[in-house]
Amino acid sequence: MQSLDWLLLFRAPYGERVLDAVLTTLELSLISWGFALAIGVVAGLLREAPLRAVRLAATAFVEVFRNVPLLVQLFFIYFVLPRALPLPLRQILFQFGWEFVSAVLTLSLYTGAKIAEHVRSGLNAVGVGIRQAAMSTGLTWTAAQRYVVAPLVLLAVASLFMRNQVKALRRLAALLDEFRTNRATMDELLERFAAALGVREANPAIASSVTRARSPSVP
Repeated sequence: MQSLDWLLLFRAPYGERVLDAVLTTLELSLISWGFALAIGVVAGLLREAPLRAVRLAATAFVEVFRNVPLLVQLFFIYFVLPRALPLPLRQILFQFGWEFVSAVLTLSLYTGAKIAEHVRSGLNAVGVGIRQAAMSTGLTWTAAQRYVVAPLVLLAVASLFMRNQVKALRRLAALLDEFRTNRATMDELLERFAAALGVREANPAIASSVTRARSPSVP
């Protein structure tokens, strides 16, 4: 029985590609995790804000980004969001790495909404009594959240943060693998999606990839 030569992954030209993939994954993970942590903590605390409008806005953010599938969010941010920009700026955006930025933005919003739910459960674990005690010392609501409530909440739910980020990365990796495996079908779906939204000019590579996928193989 022939054994696998795992050293093949570290030889040219595969070694450089594997190293680049690992570094890109780590970079994407660390950047998106930092943004997601900030977004999730702020959104979770704002769900207990004294102003009803702020609570509703934070709740709407969490419910939308937590329940919409990650692939749908990635399509929307990558294809639709640039439509809010002028065409020259849109082309510059794609030229200078909108793919990576859109992945960071998608993971940050998706994971941030998940973290916000954990923060809300942490607030319930901390209890109303501690929050009221912090307010009774003369602190404003913002100061009480910053100096008293937030540190206690982070200690209570810290173990869940990294698990959410790992799950999001695994889900994104599975989606990208599915995209690579079913490239022809996905390209046709992307073409219809882009044609319906009128965003084909934002990324002309879609049309060319669809043409290659549909063209018959030459014997």
